[in-house]
Amino acid sequence: MIRRSKSIKRSPVRRKNRPKKRPKSELVQFKKKLWIKFAKWIKDTKGSDCFSCDRKGLVGRELHAGHMLSAGQYPAIRWDPMNVWPQCAYDNIFRKGNYLEYRQKFIDRFGQEEYDKLWNRRHEVRQWRLEDLKEIERMIDSSGSRNAEN
Repeated sequence: MIRRSKSIKRSPVRRKNRPKKRPKSELVQFKKKLWIKFAKWIKDTKGSDCFSCDRKGLVGRELHAGHMLSAGQYPAIRWDPMNVWPQCAYDNIFRKGNYLEYRQKFIDRFGQEEYDKLWNRRHEVRQWRLEDLKEIERMIDSSGSRNAEN
């Protein structure tokens, strides 16, 4: 082992300049705002009971808008109201959507044919443009105003 007469001088740790964060695109910002509006619309129009486990009267953080077929895996049906139903937080987060129960209840309620339509559309190539998302927002706003009148 080599011994040094003087210790090695070490310079203090220098932090690298972090790159500035890029501003988020208008599309990304709009998607986030639209999801909040879409989830609220789902919960308002489809009730406060969990679709997959039938828990009743959920409110606030207990109630989520859960996808039967994952929005991340299948972006073509992310905004499809038939794919999104109210779901308790326990099923949506901890049970990863409770897919088996969700699927069975969906088939019991709407039939195998409706499930097959959704299943066949899941791999469509869909690039969501700002105009498409604004159309969804108009649909939500127009149906929300009809619900307020009734």
